Amino acid sequence: MARRDLEVLAHADLERLGMALPAVTEATVGLVRSGGGGKWHVPTEKKKWSEHCQHAARAAGEPNELVLLDVLDQVCARCAGQLPARLPDAVVALWRACSLTVAADRFVGSLREDTRARTWLGYAIALDRSPRKDDARVRELLRPVLLGDEFGAQAWKAMAGWSQLLERAEEQLAVYREAAPPAVASVTVGAALDAVGREAAVHEQARVLERAAGGDRRWTEVGVWDCVRLS
Repeated sequence: MARRDLEVLAHADLERLGMALPAVTEATVGLVRSGGGGKWHVPTEKKKWSEHCQHAARAAGEPNELVLLDVLDQVCARCAGQLPARLPDAVVALWRACSLTVAADRFVGSLREDTRARTWLGYAIALDRSPRKDDARVRELLRPVLLGDEFGAQAWKAMAGWSQLLERAEEQLAVYREAAPPAVASVTVGAALDAVGREAAVHEQARVLERAAGGDRRWTEVGVWDCVRLS
């Protein structure tokens, strides 16, 4: 199955983030359906169906010009990979920048709503998922569009929206980092647990607790001492 090159976007998300760019929300493509309805397909010549989608080759009638934002989730996966070639390069760049901005907004929301204890391991995971890793890509996407006459203003708006989300993400990461225990304390506690864990008496007590728990396989597989370390 071909990869969906353009991410499905929700108009409500774009509106909320100030990213409802006409180049994205009004982009249209010609699509066809086979006789029984179902998924939309990118039209192709029958003699070339093996290069694209066999259902597209069987579709009858003229293509329907549709707003892509409204129907992208209804386009077959194989045909979806053909869509970027049907749109201006600037529109594709703006679409992808919007997709990354929406993803950044979801990251900020998930980090803000995460109620788990703040740890340095959790911070490292959040840092790895943070939008900062996509900053260079967004700027690379928008750079050639910024100076264009037709889509330049929309590209600047997209850049502003992305920059705001990136700033919000960094603020949430700073809040997370501030809530985590001091790094030195985390290392010290970890070293202490390792030292205690090497004591035979500790593991004997763990086995006693495991037996007292009824020999549940969940305990014997994980180990009481491991649970203590993770708590």
